[in-house]
Amino acid sequence: MRFRTRLSDTQQRYADAPGMAELPMAVERALHQADSLHRDAMAASGAWSEGKPTEAIFQLMMERAQKVVDRTARGIQERGLSTYTGTLSDRWNEAQFLLIAACLMAVML
Repeated sequence: MRFRTRLSDTQQRYADAPGMAELPMAVERALHQADSLHRDAMAASGAWSEGKPTEAIFQLMMERAQKVVDRTARGIQERGLSTYTGTLSDRWNEAQFLLIAACLMAVML
């Protein structure tokens, strides 16, 4: 429950970030699959009930869930970088204009 609460809070806090609308559903799906596989592996007897294969399955599912989170984080970073780059570009254009204007004023005076 604590994880779902934090995930919901994060989604609300960054609602305008790309990928945040899909993040909770994608993470829930990955965690549900991991839980199902883990439950099946633990319920079976024989080779699957031994530790190593069960841990391997669980690790694969956790890696899948991590990829979902990483993909969303990467989208947010790319959006932030594009906004920052746009701002820098605008500032550079303003600086060039002011420099040209200053040069023209110096020539005229």
